[in-house]
Amino acid sequence: MALILPRGRAYSAPGDRLGRKVADLVMNPTEARERLCQYMYWTLEPTNPFGLLQEALLLAQNVEPLEKRIRVEGVKTGRVTALDFPNQIQQALVAGIISEAEAVALREYDRKVMDILNVDDFAQHELGTQAEPVPQQVPEQTPVLSSVHVA
Repeated sequence: MALILPRGRAYSAPGDRLGRKVADLVMNPTEARERLCQYMYWTLEPTNPFGLLQEALLLAQNVEPLEKRIRVEGVKTGRVTALDFPNQIQQALVAGIISEAEAVALREYDRKVMDILNVDDFAQHELGTQAEPVPQQVPEQTPVLSSVHVA
């Protein structure tokens, strides 16, 4: 170890609190986010992932209190037991934790976030490759032994 790092560890990973602060700067409409993204094309179009991300980030601010209410009044009290967000929304609605309008907003937000996250679902023609045929199994043949005499 002394040969690899003769002076010891020269750095340490940033803490969780710092990571949370940086994430908050980027997720919320702050001056820091404006500076970082000033040259990005943020126009909301179905084919522009940055515009869709911007829309989801703005919606996140509106639904954050609703998500917190579901966690505090539902999950922590045991009234909401679902593990996936769509079912948590449904259970919170049935339990009276959120209203129908709030459930609609949460479902819309969840749909937009899932559309952004589900990027690895491509058809074969979109990838530009054709599926290769599966090779057929050939029955094994018994090897033929030749009689070779060594003199």
